[in-house]
Amino acid sequence: QFCDYSHAFRLREGHQVSVIYWEGDPAGLLVHLTGLCRPDSGNMTVTNYGKKPRRGVRCLLFDLDDCLYRAEEVPRACRAAIERYMVEHLGISKDKVSALTSELYLKYGTTMAGLAATGYKIDYDAWHEAVHHKAIDYHHLLHPDVLLREILCSIDLPKYVLTNADRKHAEICLARMGITDCFQGVFHFEWVNESAAKHGLLSPSHPVMCKPLPKTYELVLEAIGCDAREVIFFDDSARNVQAAHELGLMTVCVGREEPLPGADLVVASLHQLPSLLPELFDQPGLVRDGHHGAGSDLVVAVEL
Repeated sequence: QFCDYSHAFRLREGHQVSVIYWEGDPAGLLVHLTGLCRPDSGNMTVTNYGKKPRRGVRCLLFDLDDCLYRAEEVPRACRAAIERYMVEHLGISKDKVSALTSELYLKYGTTMAGLAATGYKIDYDAWHEAVHHKAIDYHHLLHPDVLLREILCSIDLPKYVLTNADRKHAEICLARMGITDCFQGVFHFEWVNESAAKHGLLSPSHPVMCKPLPKTYELVLEAIGCDAREVIFFDDSARNVQAAHELGLMTVCVGREEPLPGADLVVASLHQLPSLLPELFDQPGLVRDGHHGAGSDLVVAVEL
């Protein structure tokens, strides 16, 4: 039970017992305890690949679905809604829709991008309404993540979200988790494709811009004013991580326990971030007044 006055907690570190006196927010204590746990303790899974050259990091970029949060029901609901939309609105036969969904997703980045590229007329707003807003029970599936919020607020660097999903979906998810103000911006479907159109990057063969297309990352890097090597990118998708890595971003694959080509680091959950990248937390105090970070002029050295 947490109170406003100090409590003593006993933690076993090897053969020694430490006593920690904590005063204040219990979520802050959780961040501190997470940082004390070692990867070999059996309580967490984080993987890196030995000592490597240090690099200056100015910004963090996060995927949304299955990265900032994980709820198995969400992708299942979306997949079912996508297949239903393809049958009801595009006239694709039920016996072909499942295989086509997977084929287009693998080839084009998203099923919708593949449908648009292969000649189907897609109303993007109607698509997102059907496969996200009407398909997902946000209130039941997504809840405040106090620990993740405290972790994000403890990193005094600008943080952004890059998602293939639409703006409304991203806004609802971040609000339900209570972490909207932890980010300086969200790069969603609408932003990416409006920016791609302005840059003349869309074509009949590729009418939709999304991860893992390299230009998607390049548009974001231009917008935030950072070089690729100054950004850490977090995503659960192996191909999204690999594409970012090939551009020079430092990459962390979330939801993995084994080494992955193209991933500099892997971690089972962002809750383990303090142990994975302690350099990000080696700063005085928590970012209480500016949850999204002090600004891009701050550089934190981390080991790649």
